[in-house]
Amino acid sequence: MFDEAAMCYLTPSTDRMPDYAVKPPAALSQKLEMDQGAGYLMLNCRDGLAKSARWRAYLHAKLSSLQLLPRLAANGMGEYRLFNAYGLMPGWIHHTQPVSMPELPGPTRLSVAYLADHPLYPLIATAIEAHLAEEGIQVETMALSPDAYFGGKYSRKIDIWLGAISFGIRGEEGLFNWLGNHDLFLHAFTDELLNKVTYYTTRWREQAKPDCAEALARELVAQQVVPLFHIWTGVVATPDLQDVASNAVGWFDFQSVWYKPSE
Repeated sequence: MFDEAAMCYLTPSTDRMPDYAVKPPAALSQKLEMDQGAGYLMLNCRDGLAKSARWRAYLHAKLSSLQLLPRLAANGMGEYRLFNAYGLMPGWIHHTQPVSMPELPGPTRLSVAYLADHPLYPLIATAIEAHLAEEGIQVETMALSPDAYFGGKYSRKIDIWLGAISFGIRGEEGLFNWLGNHDLFLHAFTDELLNKVTYYTTRWREQAKPDCAEALARELVAQQVVPLFHIWTGVVATPDLQDVASNAVGWFDFQSVWYKPSE
């Protein structure tokens, strides 16, 4: 039974109204693990505003995690345990804030697409909307089904894709699986970037070079992917539940959990 469940961690219990659902215990951090992935913004460099080098540089700097996460924190986003990402995996530092903000190319409209039925994405989209409104930019948000989102159905109408990726136990190899599973990247990446994806993927398959994933991730971030946040995942349970542990995606093996009867 799940009395309460947040996106970033589970709270299974045998009580109807557990105290920890209101105020997590101090030992909560011992049950959390850093997700191996990141939330991101993918700029449409083929058909969107970011096909212009000036807009690409501006959006890359203006929509960084340093710019957006304070807005999310002010709106009570501490529940999700987000923290700034500078790369597509924790420990990778591929995105840095420029010394000076690039000049705004001009007031305009842009669209942000995200997966529907996700509790966090609308909040991030709202933060982006408020952030860019200060510069005179109007933002249209689009909540899409997975098929429409990953298939690039509305790619000519979308300027920015908001999403997240978790590599889990696959680690760095998950980057290549991610890039190879969807057509979205064909609709968003420049020909130059697609050539680099092909080059590093081939090199990784043929030579199994351990640096291929990070080198490719650096290219992605340098050109059109903006890392936003990392997240802690895990499980917190009441003391009467035993062997509750989180797996790579924040869930646990239900069959391993057992109830400790009161003495």
